[in-house]
Amino acid sequence: MKHFLSMNRLLSVFLFFSFFQSSVALAQSDVPPWRRRGTKVKVKVESVPSGAQVYIEDKKWGVVGTTPTEYIRLPKNNSYKLILSHPDMEDLETTIQLTSKYTNKFNFTMVRKIFPGVLEFKDSGTGGSIGATIKIDGQVKGTLPTSITLPPGKYQVVIEKDGYNAFTDMLTIEEKSTRTMMINLVKIEEPKGRLLVTADMDNSEVEIDKESKGRTPVLLELKPGNYLVVVKFQEYKYQQIVEIKANETAKVLAMLKPKEVETPMGMLTVICTTAGSEVWINGEKKGLTPQTQMKLPVGQHFVEVKKAGFTTAQRTVVIKANETVLENFELAAAPKVQHVGSLKITTETDAKILLDNQLKGKGAFSQENVPVGTYQIFIEKPGYKKVQRTVEVTEGKVTNLHIPLERAGSIKIISNVPGARVIIDNQDVGKVPLLDHELPVGTYRLEIVAKGYRPYTQTIRIEGGTSEPVTYNVNLLTLGPTPDEVRQMKSSLSAFGAKVIPPLSFTASAGVDWPYWFDSRLMVGILHNDKIGIDGGATFRTYFNMTEFLFNLRAQLFQGGPLTLGTFTEIGGGMGTQGRANFTWNIGGSGTLSFREKVNLSINGYFNTYRDRFCLSSEPSDPNDPRSEPSFCNTADPDDQIKGWKGHSLREPYWGVRFMFDAVVEWALDARYSVYARLHWAAIPMKPSDTIYRPAFMDYYNSTMMPKNDPQFYGGVGFLWKF
Repeated sequence: MKHFLSMNRLLSVFLFFSFFQSSVALAQSDVPPWRRRGTKVKVKVESVPSGAQVYIEDKKWGVVGTTPTEYIRLPKNNSYKLILSHPDMEDLETTIQLTSKYTNKFNFTMVRKIFPGVLEFKDSGTGGSIGATIKIDGQVKGTLPTSITLPPGKYQVVIEKDGYNAFTDMLTIEEKSTRTMMINLVKIEEPKGRLLVTADMDNSEVEIDKESKGRTPVLLELKPGNYLVVVKFQEYKYQQIVEIKANETAKVLAMLKPKEVETPMGMLTVICTTAGSEVWINGEKKGLTPQTQMKLPVGQHFVEVKKAGFTTAQRTVVIKANETVLENFELAAAPKVQHVGSLKITTETDAKILLDNQLKGKGAFSQENVPVGTYQIFIEKPGYKKVQRTVEVTEGKVTNLHIPLERAGSIKIISNVPGARVIIDNQDVGKVPLLDHELPVGTYRLEIVAKGYRPYTQTIRIEGGTSEPVTYNVNLLTLGPTPDEVRQMKSSLSAFGAKVIPPLSFTASAGVDWPYWFDSRLMVGILHNDKIGIDGGATFRTYFNMTEFLFNLRAQLFQGGPLTLGTFTEIGGGMGTQGRANFTWNIGGSGTLSFREKVNLSINGYFNTYRDRFCLSSEPSDPNDPRSEPSFCNTADPDDQIKGWKGHSLREPYWGVRFMFDAVVEWALDARYSVYARLHWAAIPMKPSDTIYRPAFMDYYNSTMMPKNDPQFYGGVGFLWKF
């Protein structure tokens, strides 16, 4: 029966701890962040513009407020995903890190949504533009006709089609606008060829496809193709179909006179002041000057004298029968030809345009007769990212170049720690002080790190469009807790539960108790690493008949949210009046729940082993001396003792083991002072198994200072000093 009762009591203890652990696990289940267990702090979210809907972790939890929000309560020392949604702004997603401060405020600037415009391209009605390729800022966007959606801004539009001159224009697209362009591409004129028509009879009439073109000799420019050439003189007529090819000269020599008639001949001598010049007669090369006694038919002849680097001289010479004609030519040096093209550059208004480091204008630049070659172009404007391009000017062509600028900004970072590393989006960009560091428009993660200091992290937003840098003055904190964290840590210190004291801190407690009328304890931190730790100390307590000293040791084994679990042991003993002596050893486990770093509620379960001696092991030499031992040692009957101790020799020590529970509440008044209340319960007898009573806590052994029977419940209140 005794063993059955003991098992029932142990089962009760087991069920109590199981229920305690299940309750904590349930509190950490998948619920919205603001309903999770833990010490909570106030969170306020503001935005520019205001009126943004606020979500925490996931939109499935619903809207928690509209900026500027009322205070939202969330567990501290955790990070959460924050989502801001506004109808006129881009959604903003970021991570906020809550500190242990009671109030955490966050302010965010949202980016306005950009609404695109529409650019329509249609043929003007000629049909020549259909199928043309459309390029926007150099990128192919489709073929005409089509509609293209674009963000607001300036764009260079180029429309190209084989066989047609390209169309180029600069267009501005505004938000929510539709712009229609009617395109009419003009065909490129084909290169022409030449036709030289001569005849054996002067001033013969020349017709090309039945259209009069003058009289011989004549040099005509015609489009490539086949033509009917007719040469007439009085009753004589000559005709021929001639093919004209691009950049080539076709020749027609019309023989109008009957063949039986002998053509009279004359002589031509050509000289030139520039030796070695080429002589061409009627489009046929005859040699180099001087050319003497060239035999030619009577009539008009087209004579040309040419030489590289000189202008060509040409004239019509009349040859008469049996006569010699002398023609003297002078060639002038040809002007030097510089190969040039045209260059047009457009960009943002007021942006500086530099060509090979020479300022050429702002916003737009156009120049003709630019020498052929490669040039370096630089575009600069405050508040925008600098652009460098290479452009090549081609002879006889117009080079159009539109260079859009990307808005950018610059930041200036100073700190109380010169030389600290500045990291932006995981890229090391330099040391503090960092002056005028340029960044494109966007959101970035700024980190500043230095040895011996806490890393600083902040999300920054670069808007661009201004020449002034955004300045960040960062005060890095040395490693270790902040002053607020130190105050909160000291406020939450516990001397009686599972939460151990960190190194360099200690607590001192003093209070009134029962059965110990005065109880004091000193605890000091030994080791603390994340969720585990060790501390130790000493306890002094007395009920005047007995004064005890105990050594304490606690080990923290787990810490999660508000719950801390650990184990502890206390061992020591004391001396009392009239030869009394005792020994105590407590060992067990503890659990502590913390509420907002203000209240610690601890429950401890432990084995209480004791050894109480009230009488000397042998009768003293003077049994009448009241100082040697209590009087009952000689007069009391051992069988008069309570159940469990009946028959026990009064001169033998009283050994016992029992299982006990403690409940302790510690309430922090501030970071330095707390008050506490303790309640002990002797729950289960282990040895002797038939009594829970400890002799030291009964008047039979300790006179009228104790009650008749051990009440099994003890307790006390006191103050706790935290250092």
